[in-house]
Amino acid sequence: MKAREPFEKRFKRLYFHVKPLGQNDLQNWSRYLDYELIHGNVVAVIVSPHAQDSITVLFERCLIPCALYEEFWLRYAEWAVSLSLLSDTQHIARGAADALKIVQRCLATFLPQCVSALLLQAALLEEQGQVEACERLLEDVLAKRCPQLLEAAVFYVELLLRHGDRDGAEERMEGMLTEGRRESGLSHRLWNGWKRVRGGVCGQLLLEGAEGRRSRAQRVGG
Repeated sequence: MKAREPFEKRFKRLYFHVKPLGQNDLQNWSRYLDYELIHGNVVAVIVSPHAQDSITVLFERCLIPCALYEEFWLRYAEWAVSLSLLSDTQHIARGAADALKIVQRCLATFLPQCVSALLLQAALLEEQGQVEACERLLEDVLAKRCPQLLEAAVFYVELLLRHGDRDGAEERMEGMLTEGRRESGLSHRLWNGWKRVRGGVCGQLLLEGAEGRRSRAQRVGG
């Protein structure tokens, strides 16, 4: 506990507020999570069916004052996914299924337009075998939330290709290219994206998005 005291004492605000959180608090949360991910316990102590590991507890505490900061939601979800690589069955967080719940909380309540969370939700839905739900999400994103989001458009085409619907993928991309001609520069971006899909670069845009999230997190933790 003594090792955690310096982190606890640095906080200025531990409650939710729509006003921006101070940079010192953001950096302290990032560093505190760094510490806990290394030194905290991942396996729940079996004393109660409601027991939680220390990392889950800290993430949940963090998301009270940091609810409007996407990097903490995404970090929580990515940590939950990482647990699926471990064999211990006593983990509280259960891989992609738990990560999907985290992302859905983020989008439903605090950051409904968060592009990174929307794309991660689509990827997790597909991983869970919920392909139709993934398609509905992408339809909603492209029709209402973020019509010009190239990453979602290319992800949708790649999704169709991964599941054997080549004709549907080509029809959708051609339709988006036609629609894109009405928007300055969009058609060119979509065409470049389509060339990448035809070249078989599946998931490249999501990889670039993950790298961007890590870069943002490093700046917060600076």
